[in-house]
Amino acid sequence: MTNDATAACWRSQPRRMQRDRMADATDAQCSMLNAHERAPKCQENMAAYRSRATQDTQDWLSRLPSAPSFQSGTTAPECQSALQSGKPAAPAAGAGPTASPLLNWGAFPTRNKRPAPRTWGPSPLDLADARRGSNHKQKNMSKSPTTTITVAIAGGGPSGLTLAGTLGREAPECFEVTIFERGAKDRDQGAGWDVSAEAQASLQRAGVNPQVYQCPGSDNMRFYKAGESDPLTVLRLPPYLERLGVKKAYLGLDECNLETERSKIINALVESLPPSTTVLYDTVISEATQDSEGKMELLGRDGSSLGKFDVVVDASGVSSRLRRTRFTEEADSYYTGKCLLRSTMDNPRKTCSAEISSKLSGTTGFYGPSSDGLGTEEVMLQRFGVHSPKYTLSLTISIQDPQRLVDQLKFEGIHGSTNDPEALQRVKDYVDKRLAAFPSGYREMFDGISSAHVTRVKMHPSYEEAMKSTTPGSDELPFLSIGDALHALPPWSGMSGNYSLQDANDLATALIEEHQKGDWSSESIAIKFRELEKDFSLRTEDRRKEVAWTMDDKDYMSSTPIKDFAMVGRITNKPWSWKDPLQVIAGFMRFVTFLNRFDNYGVGVL
Repeated sequence: MTNDATAACWRSQPRRMQRDRMADATDAQCSMLNAHERAPKCQENMAAYRSRATQDTQDWLSRLPSAPSFQSGTTAPECQSALQSGKPAAPAAGAGPTASPLLNWGAFPTRNKRPAPRTWGPSPLDLADARRGSNHKQKNMSKSPTTTITVAIAGGGPSGLTLAGTLGREAPECFEVTIFERGAKDRDQGAGWDVSAEAQASLQRAGVNPQVYQCPGSDNMRFYKAGESDPLTVLRLPPYLERLGVKKAYLGLDECNLETERSKIINALVESLPPSTTVLYDTVISEATQDSEGKMELLGRDGSSLGKFDVVVDASGVSSRLRRTRFTEEADSYYTGKCLLRSTMDNPRKTCSAEISSKLSGTTGFYGPSSDGLGTEEVMLQRFGVHSPKYTLSLTISIQDPQRLVDQLKFEGIHGSTNDPEALQRVKDYVDKRLAAFPSGYREMFDGISSAHVTRVKMHPSYEEAMKSTTPGSDELPFLSIGDALHALPPWSGMSGNYSLQDANDLATALIEEHQKGDWSSESIAIKFRELEKDFSLRTEDRRKEVAWTMDDKDYMSSTPIKDFAMVGRITNKPWSWKDPLQVIAGFMRFVTFLNRFDNYGVGVL
């Protein structure tokens, strides 16, 4: 066949056949590249190469006076030589009848090195054959773009459910998610929660609109000395400034958010889960191990297997048992020296005196004399959320051995929770003695409680300290802790739960991106998890340093009579002084409180 006839034959071929042949050319060129450096890039740019190659072929043919004929079995260098000389290339010795022709070899980039062996998956030529329906069998393909990633989540709280919900909504065919929750399905998780803007976005992405459960007007905090009518401090943006266009952030109040009931958020997240997500309650995970194939196996309380998974995410909170998979005992959470005697008040506006109920806001704090008159006691109330008159009533207690308090109150069950009438009466008796010096009416707040529990306030060491105590071999595990299981902070940080939701949101994004790469493995996921572990931990470090100011405030609280008590001292653990640079905080708090004076401090809004 002459060159003119060959060119005419090429131009007369169906355009689909031209595209297929050019795809072969592109795939073959990619297969010659170094596997370690170019394999992922070939996968990502394959479609773009084929599209451009088709157009380049048409442009090339329009300028080509004649085209050489390529016989079956022609090798790449011979094709290149033929294209440059315009002469047909001879077939390679021993070439089979099905070797793919290569066109315009010189139009593609080359490497002057021998290709490394491909171990990550099939060659691009194999993929081209597969697209055309050949019976080619893939080689060394441990994972493929369509392989489902099995995910185990330890903990059915907000962060674990947010992660599962996001994966289920955005990539339901890519992930098979199982949630293991140690508590019962109907466990009590009610409490107020001021959800930040970033955390709200995370919930929205998981299919829950938190604004439905937020209490209007609850984005404020007021603190009083017991028995006084005007507050010590008010953290709130007055409505008259808001009407003038002033934003919370302008006054440093952007972390004062509307109260949202935690249990309703959890129920909404569960309802939004896709049918493919499994939730197992009353299931305790004791250990996680990795098998020879890279799978993570979870073991139950009795050592029995709960299943094997590609990925394990620990979202089981500050007392997580799985944290030891990644960190040793030295990096466990530690007791801060404080515990909270927390109770639920069903309707304090009915059970409390008018003096107290009129002062209730999103968060309200009362400070009064200790029983010996030498120090100051703190009682906090926090609104649950919209459509709920409930409040959480907390008494902060500095005690070296919190178990002694639990034993004294004879609490039983998980976290020491109880709604037993006899146990609640013991709580009231304890409070009567502890708040004996408070004005009349404040001790009676606890008469209306319906449940109570003791919360041991714990926090984790810094990321730098934790990394000194990693479990040998854990760097290579596709295992990651998030939220309080990774970087717990005290409740008064105001951000612990919000950081947890941000972790879940960012982890969902990372897992989806990892699956989209198509060549994921337990090793690649482990590498990504170590990056996320660092990012999640470091974004809490500034707040960790801030709350460290209050870690030893028992000295200030126990040694400062109520007449000398100041909120800035409560924050800085120091007596008030004009010479202390930290007293700029006092100026800020006084300024915001003064702005609220013209609006009666927001009293009566709720």
